[in-house]
Amino acid sequence: MMKKMIVLLLMAILLLAGCATEEMTDATEGQIQYEWMAGESPVSPRRTGLLRAGLNATQFEVTDHGFYYLYSDRNGGGTYILYNDDGSDTFIKLCGRADCTHDNPDCNAYIGGSKSDICYWDGYLYVFTEDPVQESTKLIRMNPDGSNRVDVLDTQAFAEEMDADFAQIELMTDGYIVFALYAWEEVEEGHLDGVWLQNYYYALDGSMEAPEAHDAVGGPLYSCGDVILAWGYIEDSGENGSFFDWDPETDTSTFLCHHPGQPGWYGETEAYYYKNGALRRLTYATGKEEAVIEAGLTGEYYATILPDCILMVYDEYGDTSDKNLYFYNWEFELVDTVAIDYPFHDDRIQWAIAGETAERIILTDHFQGLPRYYIEKSELGTGNAKIHTFKLLDLEDEQEYWQEILEDKEWLENG
Repeated sequence: MMKKMIVLLLMAILLLAGCATEEMTDATEGQIQYEWMAGESPVSPRRTGLLRAGLNATQFEVTDHGFYYLYSDRNGGGTYILYNDDGSDTFIKLCGRADCTHDNPDCNAYIGGSKSDICYWDGYLYVFTEDPVQESTKLIRMNPDGSNRVDVLDTQAFAEEMDADFAQIELMTDGYIVFALYAWEEVEEGHLDGVWLQNYYYALDGSMEAPEAHDAVGGPLYSCGDVILAWGYIEDSGENGSFFDWDPETDTSTFLCHHPGQPGWYGETEAYYYKNGALRRLTYATGKEEAVIEAGLTGEYYATILPDCILMVYDEYGDTSDKNLYFYNWEFELVDTVAIDYPFHDDRIQWAIAGETAERIILTDHFQGLPRYYIEKSELGTGNAKIHTFKLLDLEDEQEYWQEILEDKEWLENG
């Protein structure tokens, strides 16, 4: 029965995709409106095809038909693509074969590699996978249901052509992949270290004949919607460096502001970040920094800036005493506080946030863990907001393994 359900779900994805990939739009049709929303958000409602600040601890992609999540199994045996159909409470492995056990490299959801990334662009899924043991790194294109896989770019072969030893991904966002080439260097007898040589970028749609050297000022970090944020140094940057808007079509960088000392969201004209007990807005034209939310919180917090809300989370490494998620609207009003009421076993509460859609906040129970829980945004501000649990099909062994690990850790910590 379970296998039949998985096949039916994957068939639904195929029907959505059809035979013309342009029929598949991304999640840019507009922001869902909730009663708790207020104020004017500077953040684009686009959620597809970008790597967002504050949500880059896990690898996921959100589209208008569903949510994709990369998960590496406990034995280091490679990475699988998990899929959650839009609005459902179930994650499955992205494999429609009824004869598959979904626990080995023959599974269609298996992509291999120990480090991977995923992006949806122009009707296709793109996955970058690294396997340093096998000396294999490459960019793969596939249909939304995981079928029809094509090797787009063999970055290991490219590295060797450029007299480098290996390649590592920097980011995949807004239709481009940025990767770095490294050479092995013996830093002491018997010990090798990877030495950075050069960053390169490549268009996912194949419009570039070959990867090109990234020579613009600043290394790309993530996307802020209309800005691909890069960080680097210019003559007057100061100790924290400066932020730039990188244009991959011309490989040029436009100066935005000097780094104020905190990560956050940096748009074309203004930035938002948490600093010294308050959410602050920096206006580039005037250089004015103002507190827009005096949260009354003590310690370090991180503000994840989203199209519909601002999510503040405790960010003290090694201290998880405040397990509350604080939701604010764009009128800078506190909408709701939702406590993480499940066992979370890691060093930073921020790592509990595994992803976000227009409808939900996706949560995990440890760094880069399984997508275990979610918050419905429609419940915020109603007094009934709570944490819901996902069903994880074909992942029972993984759940049992981590449950045992977490119970052992809890026993050691509590004696």
